[in-house]
Amino acid sequence: MQEYRLVRANRKTVSVRLDEFGVLSVYAPKDLPKKKIDEIVKKKENWIARTRARLKFVELALPPERLHGYSFYLFGEPCEILETDERAIRYDGVSKKLFVPKNTSHEDMRAWLSDLAHSVMLGITEKYAKIMRVEYKSLKITSVKSYWGGCTRNDDIRYCFRIIYAPSEVMEYLAVHELAHILHKNHSRWFWAEVEKYMPNWYEKRKWIRDRRILFSIF
Repeated sequence: MQEYRLVRANRKTVSVRLDEFGVLSVYAPKDLPKKKIDEIVKKKENWIARTRARLKFVELALPPERLHGYSFYLFGEPCEILETDERAIRYDGVSKKLFVPKNTSHEDMRAWLSDLAHSVMLGITEKYAKIMRVEYKSLKITSVKSYWGGCTRNDDIRYCFRIIYAPSEVMEYLAVHELAHILHKNHSRWFWAEVEKYMPNWYEKRKWIRDRRILFSIF
């Protein structure tokens, strides 16, 4: 029998839904017996299997309250979180493990990831600013869920901290993209020509982040 999240409401029909993580939810009338709901879900098993097979990131899941054993992406690779008696969060790039103090909260994780993203993206942005011969005024890491990066009219660079989930070459593309906006405040052909000077395969990198908006939901 499929596991599912049951939501009872003032409704007359049963609705079976899969979210982008592959989590199954069933919305049912308040007075409908659980046995009847199970029968409906069982009849939907083929549809559930077909739909899950089409999901690109079904292996991902939303972070649980207790993070021990939870896996997400860091630097483009799966990373497992393990609780320890250490006092600070520590990433081991060899084992691809993230060691966190017990009772580490989601807020703690966002703060650590933001600091990491700032350090990494500052280095990448400085590198490409010199190569492209442009100057930006400031660099800030945000937690917004609407964009991966941005460049203001005043040439301030902004990155969502979740870009740290991406491979290094995708982070580099984002930096080139935002720095190119210092010269072209639009997405004209001249803008893309500027991007292509320094990132010939920019389309692949853009597709990577466009296909993974689901990562905005992780922390």
